[in-house]
Amino acid sequence: MAVKLKGKNQIKRFRQVAEGLVSKIVLFEGVRGVVFIGGLVRGFADRFSDVDIIVFLSRRDERVRRKFGI
Repeated sequence: MAVKLKGKNQIKRFRQVAEGLVSKIVLFEGVRGVVFIGGLVRGFADRFSDVDIIVFLSRRDERVRRKFGI
C-alpha cells in the first residue's frame, strides 16, 4: 500500500531544526549518540510531520531524562 503525501516537502527546514537540536543535545554530559528516524531519513517532511529522535546516553541519568522531558 502506497503512502499518500499530504503537503509540500519542507525537508530542508526540518533538517535545519534537527541540526539545531543536535548542537544542543550533544552538550549534555553522557550523550553518546543522536539518531533521527522517520521523515528526516526518508527525505520528506511536511506541515503534518514531526522530528523523531533517539538519544543514546552512556548511562541512565534521570536529570538528563527530565531535561529532555521524558
